[in-house]
Amino acid sequence: MKTKTLLLLSLAGTTLAAACQKTVGPALEKASREITFGVAGDRNPDIFTKGATPVINGNLGTLYVSAITASGYAFQNIGFTPGGDGKWKGGKYWPVTNPGYSFAASNVSLVADSAQPSVQVNDAETDAVVAYLANPDFNAENTLTLQHIFAQVGTVTLKAPDGFTVTNLKLKLRPIIQGTYNLVTNTWTPGSALAYDVYIFGSAGSGVDLGEGGSHTSPDNDLWLVPGSYELTATYTISKDAFSNTKTATASVTFAQGYNNHIGLSSGASNIPSPGDIQELSFTVTVTDWDEQNVTASFTEQ
Repeated sequence: MKTKTLLLLSLAGTTLAAACQKTVGPALEKASREITFGVAGDRNPDIFTKGATPVINGNLGTLYVSAITASGYAFQNIGFTPGGDGKWKGGKYWPVTNPGYSFAASNVSLVADSAQPSVQVNDAETDAVVAYLANPDFNAENTLTLQHIFAQVGTVTLKAPDGFTVTNLKLKLRPIIQGTYNLVTNTWTPGSALAYDVYIFGSAGSGVDLGEGGSHTSPDNDLWLVPGSYELTATYTISKDAFSNTKTATASVTFAQGYNNHIGLSSGASNIPSPGDIQELSFTVTVTDWDEQNVTASFTEQ
């Protein structure tokens, strides 16, 4: 799974010097420590696909952070941005005593006042990444691991069965690009699928032709969607000798979160089925045995 790593740091603040003179009211034991983030482990952008702009450390922009305690939110959706010292700061400080924080973070705004921290997306045009840290060390360095919450559809390879040619081959699905992601349980509540099909092999206007027993691989689709199981629908014309028929075939495929999922072949075998209605011309051949007969000849003297 593609991840980004953030270091949750609790920087030591300047210790207040003990006052030599008398003061009015109680003196602070020590200063608050600012909650900051350090970005580490920058990723090579080449490992990501081209669809939505992929998130890497260099383009993370703003990280929205919420702190949660047993009694509710201590703060919500505070934007942490990088400073000149390379640390991400949001103007928030640790209390003097351990508040029992857990942290939720995302590059998109978290749902306000949700029972558990979550993000809601209405499209797949932003590479949403999230992290949840249930038990950080108080006033110590902590690590947030950001994970991608969408799945991607990459290349598609389709192969005709041996001895058959396939023409006008198209493959489509109906993606889901809306939903709510729970950072605590790492689960999606998907929204509704789009009202139209998206072609991931061929197009609505034209399909791909495969030679006899041939195969073809599509370009990377760069299609981002909510992870889960989807039904793929293929339409094509399959032919062999005088036989030719137009077919529709379906398959169920699970696209995993955080992966660019490529649809390929199993051990090089065809993934387009042989037609069940083709009937080969055949004959039953019987060669009759030689019969026996007696022929009487009446001879006449010449």
